[in-house]
Order: sequence, then structure tokens, then C-alpha cells
Amino acid sequence: MHIRPYTRDDETELIKLTIATFGPFFEDSFRPLMGEAIFANQQAAWREDYRNEVPTLDDPEHHKHIAIAEIDDTIAGFVA
Repeated sequence: MHIRPYTRDDETELIKLTIATFGPFFEDSFRPLMGEAIFANQQAAWREDYRNEVPTLDDPEHHKHIAIAEIDDTIAGFVA
């Protein structure tokens, strides 16, 4: 595993990874537990929320940084 700093070129892959990681929670656990009405009201836009949030995680001027974990040149994870 290789740890490296984030670059803006990573943004699309981080969004995909985040959505793939949290998808099972929202769709397989949270949605059935809460029911359709609550889910629709509280979390229906969870994918869009991550599309909007992930790009804001790296903001060095405000001391916010992302570190990327790669395995064989493929992003395997990140921490922000």
C-alpha cells in the first residue's frame, strides 16, 4: 500500500469510492430500517450529498487535507 497526498485528479474516483462504500448502508440497512417515507425525507439524496461533500474535504487554506491509500495504482481508500 502506498499513501500519498490528494490531487484534484482524484476527485471523481473518491466520489465513486465513497458512494460504493456507503451504498450498502443506505440502501440495504438504513432504508429498510427507517421505511420509505422517512428515508425519502431524510436521506433520499445521499449520493448527491457525497458528490457535493467530497470535493470540500481538501481545503489546505483551512487546514483540511486528504491522504490517499493506493494499492497497485488504484485508490483503495482515503482519510480526510
